[in-house]
Amino acid sequence: MGLHHATLKAAVLVYAALIGTMTEEALKATIAKDEKGFTAEEVDEIYAAVLKSKSETGTQTDTPQFEFKDGILVSGERPAWLDELLASNQAIQDSNQALIDAIAQFKESAGDLVQEVKTAATASAENKVEVAGNYELKVKLPEYDDDAVYEVVVPFRDSADFTKLYEAGDDVSHLGEHRIKHLLSTGNVEEA
Repeated sequence: MGLHHATLKAAVLVYAALIGTMTEEALKATIAKDEKGFTAEEVDEIYAAVLKSKSETGTQTDTPQFEFKDGILVSGERPAWLDELLASNQAIQDSNQALIDAIAQFKESAGDLVQEVKTAATASAENKVEVAGNYELKVKLPEYDDDAVYEVVVPFRDSADFTKLYEAGDDVSHLGEHRIKHLLSTGNVEEA
């Protein structure tokens, strides 16, 4: 019965480019490895159609123009499309290597920076720390007074009940030291 004409035509389009690059056995083996799982008869039918399409276009099909063995060109002149493909692959490899180098460089320099930021963030002695001898970072933490009254300056929602809105002027002294310090640092509340 043979392959459906659309399947045969699609296979010819795929495998016709390989006709001058490998031996008959190698090309048939490549066709047989296709994900469509062609039978031996279908492989022969596709190969014959590929040969016919090449002979109609005047391309020589008797002997390969070049031959590869273990991925190395062993005979023939390398075609221009292969040079273009190799150049394209080299450009991708160069780009990937540049990215790998940039990541490695970032890791080298960022490691020290991350450590400096950690040291600065955790410093509490006198709210001041010297970072790597080059910079001085001053950390001013908001002060909290148990006896003070804290009022809303910029409205915000309650962290436990998002439906509750604190409006400007509301007394929020009951929220506790940790929450008041946070709200002081964001500018939502101030001491009245």
